[in-house]
Amino acid sequence: MPPAPTFKIQDPAAGGGNLLDALSKAAEGADSGGGIFAFATVKGLEMLFGEEHLRRLARKGGFQLVVGIDAITNKRTCEQLAKLEKGLANLTGRALLHRTSNLMHPKLCWFDEGDSLTLVVGSGNLTPTGLMTNFEAFVACPLRGAAATAARAEIAGFLQRWDGCLLPADDPEVLERAAKNTGSERSLLKEMKEAPELPPAPPPPPGDAKVLLADISKNQDERTQLDVGADMFTGFFGAKPEGGHILIQAVDSKGKPQEIEGPRAIFPTKSHNYRFEAQAGRGRKYPRLPGPRPIGVFVRMPDGIFRYQLLWPKETGHAEVDALLTKKAGPLKRSMRRETVSLAELMAGWPSAPLLKATT
Repeated sequence: MPPAPTFKIQDPAAGGGNLLDALSKAAEGADSGGGIFAFATVKGLEMLFGEEHLRRLARKGGFQLVVGIDAITNKRTCEQLAKLEKGLANLTGRALLHRTSNLMHPKLCWFDEGDSLTLVVGSGNLTPTGLMTNFEAFVACPLRGAAATAARAEIAGFLQRWDGCLLPADDPEVLERAAKNTGSERSLLKEMKEAPELPPAPPPPPGDAKVLLADISKNQDERTQLDVGADMFTGFFGAKPEGGHILIQAVDSKGKPQEIEGPRAIFPTKSHNYRFEAQAGRGRKYPRLPGPRPIGVFVRMPDGIFRYQLLWPKETGHAEVDALLTKKAGPLKRSMRRETVSLAELMAGWPSAPLLKATT
């Protein structure tokens, strides 16, 4: 008997896994795969094929991707898909340019492993919000035997029926049609012009929202990997014990949010902690020990994105956060402190925090 199907509602307020996590898990042991998505964006493509298991299939096993161009999928996205196809030896990317009045609207992926097939079907498109932060729902269905054969036949039948309309992503007709689209789901009902893929200003979190304060362990220079305990990983970041992905966004010293970083994979380590990398610490030398450690400050926004600052010793704010962290950790002498405080407590302990300007 194959494993039972798993159903998930992707809720930015709850955490606990997203569509990208489900696709990653389904692709992990697969021999080949594919996907059909109504809408795609540049960042959505980058997220999908930036994930290690999906990228492996596109490079070695084989991955067929069909995208619709009825809306959203713009010229830049089609050009990016063609570029990825040239760089990933076993990726086949095509656009469905049909001549009907109907809307091309499926959102699914399939993954072959031996005689089994896993379908991941849901509401999320191949966009950053569809993969990670929108309110979405999806189900992963492992199939074997006759059920797997029937699903393969259904997919093959669809691709065969529309083969004449499945064109290379950089076909002139495809690019001409895609040039009429916006590239953003958020502008679907607005004037047709280029729009950001992710919301630039999510609503502020409530005053009792949790903030993570964590000492940063020593890393190789040029990169910053953060370790968090299992309780913080599941409780604060809302992820599953086996790992997952989060979106993080650095805030600079003036309170300006930087570009949202690509999905960060959080993975378990031999020490039973969980680890992920933060772009803002790259290129910085770790201070000599013994002495104060750098500290990371993270707050979860209502859209599920984690905004953060990394504070090095002697930088503005480090002393205030260090004092708050010491107070919260109590008298226990631990080399690595990890504590949560409320947003209100952070405001009281560090009133001038640039992070607060970006979250309130």
